Amino acid sequence: MKKLIYILMMLSYGILNSAELPFHIERMITDFRGASKLDNIVIAYGDYGIICGTSDKGENWWQVNIGDKYSIKRIISNDDIFYGVTNTSLIKSTDRAKTWTHYQAADTLNIIDMFIFEDDIYCLSSGGISIYDKNMKIKSLNYISLDTNSKYSELLIDSKYIYTISDSLKILRINKSSKEINLIEIPKSQTCTDCRKLSRLKLYEDNIYIVSNNNYFKNKSVLLKSNDNGNNWTKVTGEIFKTDLYNVENNEIFVFNYYSGVNHKLLYSYCRVDNNESVKLNSTDTSERYFRYYDSMDESGKVMRVYANEIIRIDENILMIFGTYKSIIISKDNGMHWELKSIYDYNRELNEVTLYPLCVN
Repeated sequence: MKKLIYILMMLSYGILNSAELPFHIERMITDFRGASKLDNIVIAYGDYGIICGTSDKGENWWQVNIGDKYSIKRIISNDDIFYGVTNTSLIKSTDRAKTWTHYQAADTLNIIDMFIFEDDIYCLSSGGISIYDKNMKIKSLNYISLDTNSKYSELLIDSKYIYTISDSLKILRINKSSKEINLIEIPKSQTCTDCRKLSRLKLYEDNIYIVSNNNYFKNKSVLLKSNDNGNNWTKVTGEIFKTDLYNVENNEIFVFNYYSGVNHKLLYSYCRVDNNESVKLNSTDTSERYFRYYDSMDESGKVMRVYANEIIRIDENILMIFGTYKSIIISKDNGMHWELKSIYDYNRELNEVTLYPLCVN
C-alpha cells in the first residue's frame, strides 16, 4: 500500500511539472483600507497587495495583486496617473490601475500615508516625512524628522502647513517654510465626554475637518471643523457617529452610520447633517434585506466584524463604500437604497443580505 501511495505521488509530481497548470493561485480575501477614482475607473485597495477596480460604476469588477507582502496604505489619482504607497514601497500605474510598478522607498521605516501637493509626493513614515517627485525619485529624505516614540496616522497638506495625527490624540502642525512644529490639542469643551481618538483629517476649501471619537461609546463621536489652520475648533455635528465616515459636499455634511439591530442585523444609513446637531434621512424607504453581524468566532478564534473604511462619491447619484472582509456596498440613488456587491463570509451563513437606510436621530 505504501509503495502504491509513493508511486501515485511521483506520478502526480511528474504531471504537475510537465505541463503548465490551466490556472494560477491568487489570494482573494482582503480588508479594503481605501479607494480612489480616476475618470470612470474606481479602485479599492488594502491588505495583501490586493486592488479591485471597476470601470462601469460597480457592475463588474476586476482584481490585480501587487504582492502578498505589501499592505497598501494609500492610492491617489493625479494627472491621469495613480500614485500610491505600501508599507515598504511607492507604487505607480500609468494604465489606469491594470499594472503597477514598485519603487523602493528611500526611508527604511514603515510608510504610513502619503499626500500629493502640486508636483511633490509627501510620504509619512514612523520616523519622519520625506518628499519624492512624480518619477518616484527622492527629493528630500526626512524633510521633517519626527519623534520615533510617537505613533502617527494620516497626512494632510495645504499651501502653508503639513498636518498629521500624533498618538491618535493630538494634531501635529508643521510650517512648511520654517519647519516649526506645533502640537495642537483640541479642548474637551469642543468635543464630547471621553472623546480622545482623532481620525479622518480632510480639507474642504479653507476648512479642516476631523472626527473626535469617544473611547467608550462609538455613537458619541463628533465631527469638528477649523477655519484657521487648527487654532480653533467648532462642532459640526452632535454626538451622532457610529463610524467616522463623512463627506463634505457643497458645504453640506453627510455621515455614514451603521449599528447592530435585532438578531445582530447590521443596519446602515447615509444622512445629511441639519442645523449642526440633528441628522436627516435621505429617504423614508427601508429595505427588507439585511446581512448578519457576526458575534461567533471562526476556527482561529477571530470574531467577524464588518467595518466601513472608505466612502467615495462616483457621480451625482452613485456612492460606494468599502470595508473589511472585502465588503463593497453601492447606492445608485444618492444613499436612499444600498446594494451589497461583495463580502467574504467564511461562515457561509449569508442567507439574507440587507442594508437599511436608517438614521441616528
